[in-house]
Amino acid sequence: MRPSRLVPALATACLVLITFGWFGMNLMESLNADRDALGPSAENQVVLKDLEVIKNIEFLEEMDTLQELVIVLDRQEAI
Repeated sequence: MRPSRLVPALATACLVLITFGWFGMNLMESLNADRDALGPSAENQVVLKDLEVIKNIEFLEEMDTLQELVIVLDRQEAI
């Protein structure tokens, strides 16, 4: 190819890249804004649920112990 034909091709390729970059950047910004508008992310929601379990872990352990006790007593009554 001659350099005189190469310059317009390179200029066109640069314009295409800049255009796609501009629209891609705007799309990413709008997606981030939409995600932020939805509230806490899924990761934060999971952490909040885990925090509730951690706060009540002793109570839950006592409940498990009571369930096992009920099962043992029910077996003894069946005998």
